[in-house]
Amino acid sequence: IPAHRSMCGLMKISAAMTINERPLPVLDAVFGSLKEQAHDQLVIVFDRSPDEIRLHVRDYFRDDDRLTFVDISGPPGWKSPVPAWNAAFSAVIHELIYCFSGETIQAPGNVQRAKDALESDPNTAIFGKALCSCGPNGNEVDWGGTAPGNLLADAAHARPLGFIWAGPTANVRRIGGMDPGFADGYWFDDDDFFYRLWRTGLDFVFDDSISGVHLHHERPVLSTPAGRAGIQRNAAYITAKHGTTRPFDIATRMASTRPGITRWSHL
Repeated sequence: IPAHRSMCGLMKISAAMTINERPLPVLDAVFGSLKEQAHDQLVIVFDRSPDEIRLHVRDYFRDDDRLTFVDISGPPGWKSPVPAWNAAFSAVIHELIYCFSGETIQAPGNVQRAKDALESDPNTAIFGKALCSCGPNGNEVDWGGTAPGNLLADAAHARPLGFIWAGPTANVRRIGGMDPGFADGYWFDDDDFFYRLWRTGLDFVFDDSISGVHLHHERPVLSTPAGRAGIQRNAAYITAKHGTTRPFDIATRMASTRPGITRWSHL
């Protein structure tokens, strides 16, 4: 039985990703890592993508009946992913959701591991280990010498971010998805989203057995005056909501660890 047709679990899981503008080889590398995954539905949101990308992606998945495509129209260019992710959340049809950045190559078995974990421990959200393809000498994150600069997150360096995560769809819908108030700026939308998801009562589990490689790319717009203004705008917005740009720094939680897994629990 193909992996994506397995019925050993009682619940079904929808995978979701968004696409803006990406080189076709990057998309093909990510798509290749999805073919044998165990999702029951794959939602792909075209976030103002060029026609070339839309046609290529639809053709790539022409023989996979698990696909749901969502088209968002509008002017080209990279903008906030908030509207695209909310469109993805609306299109999901199953009880569990598995989300990942559109540039993240998935390790084999990721979706099945997430599904199994959520079925056995349903009041959780799962976060996978993510590395940048820029290599250990990269400078994506400054861990103060405790980890390579291309480590985006793992169990020992737990951060609830959107590179790879999964959880109950009902909790995502309970909070209304991402806050559209972040859509006119840059950054902090995922900090707010995961903090509000945490406040629904889910424990957060950071599990290195679920992992992926994020293919490096630049965001030159963030270095422009408009980009810096957009970051400042969203920083002010999240501060007005939560009193800080880093809401998990003030969240009361208990952390427990074992090799490859960290769990944040509610007190």
